[in-house]
Amino acid sequence: MSRIIERRFVLGDVEKERLLNRMRQLAVFGGIEILAYSFLSNHFHVLAYVPEKREVTDAELIERLGHIFQPYREIPGTRKLS
Repeated sequence: MSRIIERRFVLGDVEKERLLNRMRQLAVFGGIEILAYSFLSNHFHVLAYVPEKREVTDAELIERLGHIFQPYREIPGTRKLS
């Protein structure tokens, strides 16, 4: 559970949608699975499955980063990492 500061009611429909999208992006990056969630106007609950720790390849890390950062622009004179 996470509560909003001073128990303010700030999570409207737009904010809840943004939070859900960001949560999904970060779950892919972190290699976890969101099992259930509940958003209310001043707090939220998340139930997640965290698998056993394992090594992540450089290519997998780059792919995961792509889920949380906007696609990068290729700069002339540079090469793609993956």
